[in-house]
Amino acid sequence: MNNVEILAQVQRDWQKTRPDIDPSSMVTVLAIRRTALEEEKIAEKLFTKYDLNAATFGLLTTLRCSAPAEGITLTELAQFVLVTPASITNRVDRLEERGLVKRQAVPGDRRRWLVQLTSTGQELVDEIIPKYLENQRQLLSVLDDKEQQLLHFLLLKLLSSLTVANSD
Repeated sequence: MNNVEILAQVQRDWQKTRPDIDPSSMVTVLAIRRTALEEEKIAEKLFTKYDLNAATFGLLTTLRCSAPAEGITLTELAQFVLVTPASITNRVDRLEERGLVKRQAVPGDRRRWLVQLTSTGQELVDEIIPKYLENQRQLLSVLDDKEQQLLHFLLLKLLSSLTVANSD
């Protein structure tokens, strides 16, 4: 069975087993999760060719596009890529060993560090990003432009509501 068939079966099974409840919200969330997992598999095939994973690619692209020229602190970088400060330190250590990023102390504060892409790191990101974006275009190609815009809007709306709910 493919993912769509599995989700339809889950819907039917719940309706049969518990006809008193509507499982459609659960099945919708399962569809979101399965879509994300399928996209991750496609992305990982690309990242593996460069000895990266999704997490390190996210870190590198954040440094390429969102960090100021002087660099970004480890704490800010952790917030961008949704990981703990300890996790970001380990990732930066590994990327620094490969010569893809560098660290320098924040002037006047020896406890804080700024992280920047090296020229090698920038070249790597610039090589991968067109391929990654093509994968994303292919993923969304089953939707027309209007559907893609609607999906984007709805996912942001959902994400925003979850962010508010989790901040309480």
